[in-house]
Amino acid sequence: MKTRVLKIAVVLLIMAGLFYVSTSHMTKAQKEQEMATGVGETGKLVIVDIQRVLAESKAGKNLQKQVTEQQEKIDADAAKKDKTLKSKRDELVKKQADMKKEDFIEAGNKFQQDIITARNELTEKSTALKQSTAQAVQKLRLEIVKVVSDMASENGYALVMTKQNVILAQKEMDISDDVLESLNKSISSIKLEPANSN
Repeated sequence: MKTRVLKIAVVLLIMAGLFYVSTSHMTKAQKEQEMATGVGETGKLVIVDIQRVLAESKAGKNLQKQVTEQQEKIDADAAKKDKTLKSKRDELVKKQADMKKEDFIEAGNKFQQDIITARNELTEKSTALKQSTAQAVQKLRLEIVKVVSDMASENGYALVMTKQNVILAQKEMDISDDVLESLNKSISSIKLEPANSN
C-alpha cells in the first residue's frame, strides 16, 4: 500500500518539479537528521536533473533529431514557395503594361491571396510541429516518471526533487546518471507525429 501511494505521488507531482512523500509523522530530530544527511527513517532524499535526462537520453536525442529534420523540411518548403511567389510577382509586373486595368487588378488580388495562403500554410505547419513536439516531450517525461517511480520503490526514496528546484545539494544525492541509464534501457526513441503538409 505504501509503495502504491508513493507511485501515485510521483506521477502527480513530477510536472511541478517535485516528488513528495509526506513526512509529517516524523519527529523534529528525525527531520533534522534527514535534512542534514539526506537519509531518514522513511528513506533517502534524492534529486534528478530532468532537463539533462531529457537532453542526453537516447530517446531525447532521437526526438531532437526528428524535430530538426521536420523543421528543415518546413523551411525548405517555405523557401520554395517564396521563390515561386517572387517569380509570379515579377511576371505580373512585366505583363502590367499589356494588361487591361481590370485584369491587372484581378491578377494582383489573386497574387495577394496566394501570399496569404502560403503564410497560413507555414503558420499551420509550424504550429503543428510545436504541438507534436510538446506531446512527444510529455510522453518522454512520463517515461521518466515510470523510471523514477520504480527506482523510488526499489531504493526506498522518500523525496525526489528536480535539480532545477534545488539551490544546493550533496553530489551523492543526484541520481541523474542512474535515471539516465535506466531510461536508455527502457526506451530509445519517441515518435514525433509529422507536421501537416500540403
